[in-house]
Amino acid sequence: MYSCGRKQFELVSTDGLETYPALRFEHENNMSGLGAYWKMPEGQSMQEMERFFWDTDLFNAYGLMHVEMSQDTILTSELAEQRPDIKAAFKDLYAYVDIFKSLNPELNDIQVAPDDWHQIYGFVRGVVSGFSVQDIDAWVSHALNRKMVDHLEERMIRLKGEMLCEGRGWVPWVPCPETVQKIHKDLDDKYGADIAPPTFG
Repeated sequence: MYSCGRKQFELVSTDGLETYPALRFEHENNMSGLGAYWKMPEGQSMQEMERFFWDTDLFNAYGLMHVEMSQDTILTSELAEQRPDIKAAFKDLYAYVDIFKSLNPELNDIQVAPDDWHQIYGFVRGVVSGFSVQDIDAWVSHALNRKMVDHLEERMIRLKGEMLCEGRGWVPWVPCPETVQKIHKDLDDKYGADIAPPTFG
């Protein structure tokens, strides 16, 4: 059991769902099709690959390189010449874009520029976090709609009560509009359309 304030719910800890927001949400709410189990190189699990990225600092490269790099860094020719370490970080992480696409053809339509850290990081992090194609693509292309997610969180509170664990909401990731609408439909089917989802531009 996972306990958070007065709220308790079961988790399949052997699958590491507590570290995979979309898959955990599926499990907690008896839904499906919100997350994905992606194939990893050499038969590794997503959990093992995620640990590798953190242990090697590839997920935190922009933090280690201080002011010269952020999550929105673009690798210009000038930056590549001045900072070979930043150039290497781009190359090393982008290699996994190709690897993950080769193992999971469903990801091939997601466009990831090799000189855009936001896109590279968002893609790789999304894959090892078990996000859906739609959610990864929305993250990479800046197509997330936080107002829709906030409204979904409000609906979950109406249905399940306040989440008392600091820093953790009922919707523990930022799903894309398509995923949000799917969750609303599942909630409609289970509980009725108690709060109609609005349309945001």
